Amino acid sequence: MTNPYLPNPAAKGIARIYDGAEDLALCPEDKSVFPPDDNWTLALAAALTTLHDRGSLDNQRILELGAGSGVNMLGLFAMGHFFEQPPSYIGLDLTCEAVAACERLAECHDFRDDIDLVCSNLLQNIPDFKLEGVSKVIACLPQVVWDYEAQCREPQSREFADYYVLPEQRVPEDEYALGLLARALDEIRERIPEASVVFNVAGRQGDLSEQLFTDHGFPHIEKVVSRIIPHDPLTSLTSFAKWEDQSGNACRFFADANAKNAISAAEAEERRVAQAPVFHELFVVEASPEK
Repeated sequence: MTNPYLPNPAAKGIARIYDGAEDLALCPEDKSVFPPDDNWTLALAAALTTLHDRGSLDNQRILELGAGSGVNMLGLFAMGHFFEQPPSYIGLDLTCEAVAACERLAECHDFRDDIDLVCSNLLQNIPDFKLEGVSKVIACLPQVVWDYEAQCREPQSREFADYYVLPEQRVPEDEYALGLLARALDEIRERIPEASVVFNVAGRQGDLSEQLFTDHGFPHIEKVVSRIIPHDPLTSLTSFAKWEDQSGNACRFFADANAKNAISAAEAEERRVAQAPVFHELFVVEASPEK
């Protein structure tokens, strides 16, 4: 049986993210929302492919926080793990530009009527009935705090893929740039208590990067993918250096791709400004709540 959700073979692709998704018909403006060949996207794609191969995505109702350009949405459809059933997917993003990019991509591949796309700050704009039956939440959320002192301006739409803005209601994890993930986990536990999560996480905060899940009610943790990747040279590390200085904790950056030469956040920021390479771990966690 032909999978009706495979990408249109006539569409011109720009990256191969999942098996069967060679033809990613993304407009240039869609790519500017979030690059589909970015290391973060590729890591989450590898994790979802692994979970698909295990059969653990079959017949799931999946919600994505931070749908971006829609490449993960397309990858899930292209893998065909829903078989003869229409895919069950909800995509959320903070910016209307990202939601519009997802809509264009879904329309291009003829499955716009089968999905929900909503502009929302995490789960805040989602009614309860839309969350019924959601069994897995996937996310590639920003994990760097926007530093107004350093940037001297408001973030632009594209920058919301890399940074998050501190809200008035703070959480302890904001001190070391995992506050957005903490808020997401808390909202999921409150509103979709049975759901597991598949999250991209940077290991820049050391053990705190994994402890986050246990602290917020997801004690069953597996690292599905782990890679050492280059730090984005456009992303400032000043907030991490400030946290190190004020807390006495040490971040986990590296001066080499083999992760043998550990450096502090302050050193990493100096190297970034000097256009020298900086690396950190990126992993994808599947974490489940206590039943």
